Amino acid sequence: MNVLNDRKSFWQWIAITAPFILFIPLLIFILAVTVLSSKQYDPDVTNVAFKIGSLSVAWYGIFIFLGFILAIFIGCIKLWKVYKCPIDPFYWYCIMGIPGAILGARFWSCCIGDAQWNSFWSFREGGLAVQGGVILDVIIAMIYFPLILKKPKYQVRDELNEPAVVRQVSMWVYVDAIIPCILIGQVLGRYGNYMNQEVVGGMIDGEYAKFIQNLFPYMYIHDNPNFTGPNGVYQPFFFYESFTNWFGLVFIYFIGELIPKKNCGDLGLGYFLWYGILRTIMNPFRYSQYAFNAGSLTFSIIWLVAAIVLIVLNHTVFPNLRKYKIWQPICNLFRKNKKEDTMRTNEQMLYYLGR
Repeated sequence: MNVLNDRKSFWQWIAITAPFILFIPLLIFILAVTVLSSKQYDPDVTNVAFKIGSLSVAWYGIFIFLGFILAIFIGCIKLWKVYKCPIDPFYWYCIMGIPGAILGARFWSCCIGDAQWNSFWSFREGGLAVQGGVILDVIIAMIYFPLILKKPKYQVRDELNEPAVVRQVSMWVYVDAIIPCILIGQVLGRYGNYMNQEVVGGMIDGEYAKFIQNLFPYMYIHDNPNFTGPNGVYQPFFFYESFTNWFGLVFIYFIGELIPKKNCGDLGLGYFLWYGILRTIMNPFRYSQYAFNAGSLTFSIIWLVAAIVLIVLNHTVFPNLRKYKIWQPICNLFRKNKKEDTMRTNEQMLYYLGR
């Protein structure tokens, strides 16, 4: 779909979402390197934002929560203003997807050795690997969206064909709107790692070390019982990953919509391609305590190759398979009656049909 077909909605979409995507990460950056870094680092105190009785609320959790909220918000705006799809299926998906993301991330973190199985439910101890959360949420989405979009109120009448036919909104439309928004959570979540003095690169010295210590005071790590390396200034790897993910978000979420001859699903698959490239390239440069093992690196390469294959299939095989109604027998069990078909304009049908 060419988003410029509806210029009014296009500029409304830009005006609403751009400030959040461009300026909130900047504000978090300023907050982290100034106010939050103004005191000497204490492993038992600095990473805690506030307490409610005996419950400590960590900065890491706050940044992750803020990332979830922003991802849901910008995903809804794209569905509403760009794709003109119903938003409420996404709301219901969030009820399953958010717990699924946390459980999947925790499960994968235990698989790669970033957390221990005997402390699986101790989320406050850290250890959430985003790959697991994304994979579990994709599985949930592949089951949920084909079922929920079968409801008559979410179907659309194709006015571009004669005679008019009723079609289901493609699941791939929601893939394009939702999956790239995960990157905003990864952008903000890395500042939680900064407050924990986690996800750093190698030790540095000289003038560059002084510059980094002035910009990111907590990158001077000393007397931290949770860190296995010697005292010194370390590469702010959390910032490198945060910035590159922010760049990927801007490219996929905004610029990706302007790419000609793209198919439904390309932007969602573009996230997997981006993350596979980023993880494969950057993992070897992490400090050994935070570098994933060989098995995880292999998985990142598989992730990258799979993304490339799926994008190719999305332009060759998948368009021909969309006419097969795999879920029809199951969906018919939940359809008690048929409602009036929703009428949509030709412009609104463009993306639904994958044109």
